[in-house]
Amino acid sequence: MKAIGSLSRRSGTTLFMSLMAICQTLLHRYSGQAEFAVGTPVEGRSHPDTENLIGPFLNTVVVRADFTENPTFSEVLAHVRETVLDALTHRDVPFEKIVAELNPRRDPNRPPLFQVMLVLHGSSTEAWELPGVTLQPLELENATSKFDLVLAFEERADGLDSSWKFDADLFDANSIRGMQESFLALCDGAASYPTTRVTELPLLTVAEQRRLRELRSVPAQLSARGTLDEMFEDQARRRPDAVAVVADARAQTYGGLLNRSRKLAARLTGLGVGAESRVGLFTERSLEMVEGIMGILKAGGAYVPSIRTPPASASSSSCATQAPASW
Repeated sequence: MKAIGSLSRRSGTTLFMSLMAICQTLLHRYSGQAEFAVGTPVEGRSHPDTENLIGPFLNTVVVRADFTENPTFSEVLAHVRETVLDALTHRDVPFEKIVAELNPRRDPNRPPLFQVMLVLHGSSTEAWELPGVTLQPLELENATSKFDLVLAFEERADGLDSSWKFDADLFDANSIRGMQESFLALCDGAASYPTTRVTELPLLTVAEQRRLRELRSVPAQLSARGTLDEMFEDQARRRPDAVAVVADARAQTYGGLLNRSRKLAARLTGLGVGAESRVGLFTERSLEMVEGIMGILKAGGAYVPSIRTPPASASSSSCATQAPASW
């Protein structure tokens, strides 16, 4: 996270503005939305009469994001700076009043105006020292998220601490960890290449990019062994009685799957299916679907998922069939 602090110093923006720009970029890249809003809490003690009063004086402001022109990160940061400063000039306007005035279409499953909140806490103050009294901070556990996603950061002497709260109906721990890695990758990318368009900034860390390159080398290794159909036949010869697929409490062996796919391939060949033919398979997820895919490949055709009713007729170069109970 040191990269984001360096970016703030070079761009003349605050740490919060840089974090907001990264947050908006992350949401844009993950969702594909060009326009949306992020909320953030602000302190409401701007009036002298409230400075010494006890109790929280917090309000919520909304920061609008705009990625319609595929901006560079520098442009995103400049827009965030402008919108944040504008929002802070109206920080005393109650959020509830804004909602009442705008009167947006309400959905009981989500809060109005925004669903993601960004929070930045200042550095912790030194512990109080009182005669004969020992004071220690007590961390309160709050496992409930009031929004779809809450990104909370706290300044430390050695950097930033972060905690992410999320709606468990929308995310799980693995997906959030992936977003956190993407956030760090964007921090490094934006700090190193601020004039790059946000759609070109990396979402993978250096370690993840290395792993992806390793995975990309796998297909080249597999291709040396032959086509998918050839590898399937090789497996069927070596282990004909092994279970190949299970669906709806039914199982099919490699030998049985090979025999049925050969029958379908012969039928499709008789219908004119061959090299470069596209075959639409109209069926539910089942054993028959796997048999159909393998039969199409064995006939030399290309499998095309079909989600609509097959046409009444088909040419020799494009065939559609509904999977029967028996080929």
